[in-house]
Amino acid sequence: LEQTVKQVIDEGTNNYSKQWQNKKSGARGKVIFLGETIKDEKQCRLLRFEMDTKTKKGIEREATVCLDANNQWQVVN
Repeated sequence: LEQTVKQVIDEGTNNYSKQWQNKKSGARGKVIFLGETIKDEKQCRLLRFEMDTKTKKGIEREATVCLDANNQWQVVN
């Protein structure tokens, strides 16, 4: 999942999405790039996560990730 998130962030185009799967746990889903924003003077990306696990289907979450002082993406919400 971490590699997929990085690819979606790096692509940086609206509605770009990439699917992922964890064969060990059976979880799978999609990461969708929703847009860019500036938060506290930091470059940020808005992402949506759509996931299914073995026990729960249709999980949806949104997150904002921003570049920190070390130029690394960090979740801020």
